[in-house]
Amino acid sequence: MVSKKKLHKKEISKTIKKFNLELRKQMATFITGAFSFVAALIWRDAIRSFIDSIISKETLQTYIHSEWLINLIIAIIVTIVAVIGIITTTKLIEPKD
Repeated sequence: MVSKKKLHKKEISKTIKKFNLELRKQMATFITGAFSFVAALIWRDAIRSFIDSIISKETLQTYIHSEWLINLIIAIIVTIVAVIGIITTTKLIEPKD
């Protein structure tokens, strides 16, 4: 009977250690994701300001009278700039053979 109790305690101890390790991994992932989200919001504002300085809404409103269409055009431009940034960053980070 003593050996069963020791075995049971060892199993519980292993389970607790695995749980703690998994909890730490998930917390690290969560915190990293939160910082990434904040950085993405800041970059979004920076890119949006850059695009707005190049193409002002007032200029677009003389040609396009719908606010949603103007926002769509700006969103497409911001997306193109973001994709170019992602591609460039990925190429810079990739290990060279």
